[in-house]
Amino acid sequence: MLHNNLAQEYYEIGEIDSAIVELEKTLNLNPAFPGTHCLLGICYYNKGELKKSKEILEKLITTNTTYAPAYYLLGNISCAENNLTAAIDYFKHAIKASNRYFDAYYSLAVIYKDILQPQLAIETLKNGIENCPDNARLYNLLGLCLQDMDRFSEAQHAFIKAIKYDNKFGAAYNNLAALYFYMNQYDQAVEYADKALFYGYSVNSDFLEELKKYRKK
Repeated sequence: MLHNNLAQEYYEIGEIDSAIVELEKTLNLNPAFPGTHCLLGICYYNKGELKKSKEILEKLITTNTTYAPAYYLLGNISCAENNLTAAIDYFKHAIKASNRYFDAYYSLAVIYKDILQPQLAIETLKNGIENCPDNARLYNLLGLCLQDMDRFSEAQHAFIKAIKYDNKFGAAYNNLAALYFYMNQYDQAVEYADKALFYGYSVNSDFLEELKKYRKK
């Protein structure tokens, strides 16, 4: 495990090539450990060597068919290759392998949102929330998808839930501010835009300029 621990330390400080060396030493000693193969795939992914990463991960899932992180990373590689059909399949496999893998729900929903299938995105996010009920990112994306469908009351509820589970989530404050503005609730829009700024979110400058009209003197 010494080489594996060293690899993890190198990876965390961004020394990817050194991490790869230590991972390969680990695999020479214990080729059966799936986490080592997956981290090796992640390293090559971060180096931009997608083909090499994909080869490692595809080999891994032939012997570890329920290893969710490998499917998830293959989904990301497929997105980078603009193969959304494959990405959807990999993210679904990741969820099947681990129904609490919230990143897979999130990434799958993003694809559905981007290809203008908001109802599928909403269903995916609701399934994710059922299994990961305190995940702020899932609620925030759900709010955006509901807003796209003009389901404003539900979107508001989703953004508020996101803030409940992460009260420093600047993007959720910003999204709620924009929703309140659209709903002509200007005091709330100002309040939540200010909270977004407080938590370090880069609120759109044109939006902030427009809000100046509604700030109390």
